[in-house]
Amino acid sequence: MDSKLPVSERTLEELLTETLDYSLCITIDKGKGVWVVAGMLVQYLESLTDSVSVRNGDEIVGTIGGKEILENLLKNPTQSLFYETLVEEIMEKYPIMFSGQTKYR
Repeated sequence: MDSKLPVSERTLEELLTETLDYSLCITIDKGKGVWVVAGMLVQYLESLTDSVSVRNGDEIVGTIGGKEILENLLKNPTQSLFYETLVEEIMEKYPIMFSGQTKYR
């Protein structure tokens, strides 16, 4: 690694040599109810995971976490959010994707 290269120009693989691959990636299939992902999040809150990736087959199509659930619970403060809403209806539709070659900037 070139010590004169600014941090912003270094890749994530250079900066996070060991931890980049050790992050949990919890997934849920599109079509599941919000109550399922809420139950999953409870199990992972003590880890570094704060959201769940939503997939359609092998493709990641969004993410859902406490933020999306709470925002929608404020709009619809009833149990119907959990039992009548699917994860894809409230998920963040444009997840940030990165690889080891992504630059920090």
